[in-house]
Amino acid sequence: MDAVAGGSGAVAFVPNAETPWAGLIVSAPVDGGLDIFNVDGEALERVTGPRLNSLAVSPGFALRGESLPLIVGVEPSTGSVRGYVLVRSEPTAIEAPLAAIEPNGGAAAVCFIEEAPGHLDIAVLGREARVTTWRIRDTGGDLIGAEQTGSYTLPAPARTCASFQDELYVAGPTLSVTRISAAGTVEARGGPSAEGLTAGMLLGRPVVIAAGGTTGGLAILDGRDLTVLQNVRIVDGMSTPGVEQPASVTMSAESYGGTAYQSGIVAVVDGADNRIRFIARETFARALAPNAGPDSLGG
Repeated sequence: MDAVAGGSGAVAFVPNAETPWAGLIVSAPVDGGLDIFNVDGEALERVTGPRLNSLAVSPGFALRGESLPLIVGVEPSTGSVRGYVLVRSEPTAIEAPLAAIEPNGGAAAVCFIEEAPGHLDIAVLGREARVTTWRIRDTGGDLIGAEQTGSYTLPAPARTCASFQDELYVAGPTLSVTRISAAGTVEARGGPSAEGLTAGMLLGRPVVIAAGGTTGGLAILDGRDLTVLQNVRIVDGMSTPGVEQPASVTMSAESYGGTAYQSGIVAVVDGADNRIRFIARETFARALAPNAGPDSLGG
């Protein structure tokens, strides 16, 4: 990616189903606001605003009769949840009138759960050992509505989360990667802690990719029992640098076009320089099975 002032923090994908190569990537720079990139790594726009430490995106949020990407993030200094509407044609982002999402003690991080017709579901990690789930939808009022749909106690405070197939994965400085069921039950706990998590399907198997923490880098975990399937290093390429200190990771199974990204894309933020690296999703499948190709990825 292009280097940007202050470096990149949390990353989220905004795919374009009709024109895959026109999909966008949104980053929350360390200095605050939002950066918008294209899939070639070019910085298209910086939107000023507070620093956000995590992002969840609904690519086709139904707002006032239109389908517009909605970006939700957490401002760590205040523990508040903020929303932005992304205008693809500019591209730029405008702060959205989001109803208050206020877990007890304030929010620590947010992650995407599901986009469905008419609403977005997210998980909000509290500063205390609790996660709440919320449904965001346009109810026609002055504010975009937000309704709490669940609240679960965690074994310890979490600072990163990811969701896949009704399962929520959380981790924190003192919390190893933990799988939470839709009913709020702890189903499995893995060995490492992590600074960043993403979840999805590789080779027909649910997996979690964990970055930083006690993983010491990147680790692919089995999404069911959270055992480590493979530790991964991203090394220097012919014209691109590797990743020295993986700090966060985000995966999308949506096509971003071209040969490399037609079956999805993974973004990793290197804590050494706070720049984003792109890796084809199928490359991670090959780390599990050397002969894997796009047709075997699943998801």
